Amino acid sequence: MSTLVTIAGAILALAEAMFYIFYRLYLLPHMNAPSRAPPYPGKCSRSDFILRILRRIENEGSAEDNERMKIKKFLRGWFFDIEFEAILQGNIVEFLAWAMFSKHTGCLESDERLQIEKVLEYVATVYSIKFTEGYNETAKCARLNLEPVSPLHRPLLFYVAISFLALISSVVLNSLGFRKRKTRNQLVYWVRSGTNPALSPLIFFHGIAPACHFPYIPLLHYLLSNNERSALLVENNCVSMTMNMDPLTEFGVVDGIQLATARHFPTNKKFVLMGHSVGTCPITWCLRAFPESVEKIFLLDPVTLLLSNHDVAVNFLYRKSYKTISEIVIDLFASKEMFTRTFLGRHFFWFRNELWLEDVPGHVETTILIAGKDEIVNGESVRRLVESLKLKSKNDEKQIDLIYRESLTHAGMLLDRSIYSELRSNLSSCLKG
Repeated sequence: MSTLVTIAGAILALAEAMFYIFYRLYLLPHMNAPSRAPPYPGKCSRSDFILRILRRIENEGSAEDNERMKIKKFLRGWFFDIEFEAILQGNIVEFLAWAMFSKHTGCLESDERLQIEKVLEYVATVYSIKFTEGYNETAKCARLNLEPVSPLHRPLLFYVAISFLALISSVVLNSLGFRKRKTRNQLVYWVRSGTNPALSPLIFFHGIAPACHFPYIPLLHYLLSNNERSALLVENNCVSMTMNMDPLTEFGVVDGIQLATARHFPTNKKFVLMGHSVGTCPITWCLRAFPESVEKIFLLDPVTLLLSNHDVAVNFLYRKSYKTISEIVIDLFASKEMFTRTFLGRHFFWFRNELWLEDVPGHVETTILIAGKDEIVNGESVRRLVESLKLKSKNDEKQIDLIYRESLTHAGMLLDRSIYSELRSNLSSCLKG
């Protein structure tokens, strides 16, 4: 018996050593390969897009802060809260080169520099903020698409365990009537036909989680327990702690969803979109691509609202200290996982993922769940944003429902049955199909 244990231990040690060599010589260089940034959404210029954000910042935050203080606080957030006077002109140009063009300063074209100058001129004129010439080497800002991808190495056994969870998830989903499918452009999804064709099908996007839908099975089972509503569950293996570094682009995901819905549902069908955390990003894409086919959206712990603020990026990718056990868990098991880190560092572009609630078409109902103690999203800022838009929408056709739980943390809703009930009640109103 001891001989078998010794042999098994030697084989495991050899496998782990080979996997580490594979990680250092192959995976890490590929993770750090540069990626090409997609175009900005819409028809406005990149400078106008940034100016829109600055105008929004004016209405955020404490009423005690004037507009100038709010803009300074916004910029300091991206520079990890250093003293504002330490941010020199070269530093702010470096930040805007990333934020606007996903480029290093030295790679900017002449017209791109002109757009950056337009933003700086606006800041100087409207907010009386002028930056001292020069460059401060110690004033570092967050530029996640340009920085080295530096994950925390996981042993091979970790990914074996995740594969086991994926197997369990597959067995459970099959037992619930779902079947795994793949579109011709490689979008992987699970689909189940409901018994009531009058109900709008649910399209669900998971967040960063082991084995894709594994943590969401209790929620999905509860929401779909009567088998009446059809459902389509979209997989993103790049944020599921599986060995995948080749995600579909935004356009690939949108095309894949349209292929899948055309295959399984009647033409002109309307859909309910539900996403959790980073799974709210594909909802932004779908609203941009086929808004006429969307009846309602559910944004659970949404990272997409106020994404141009520093909170989500800094809290998830740059955390330097911990206040709670959950922050340690998120940092070690999610943000530093190598394939998740690669996806966020090379394939996640903030300007394609941010959702402006005022841009959501009037016919689309919106339900937003916000956790008051969210470790990633600034729950209080998002709550204020949603409540201000709810007040404005009273006189128009927009319908925004807010579910706010002061005591919940990020993904805490997965363990709260009262949230399940409230979501199912909201979902039950979607009957158009």
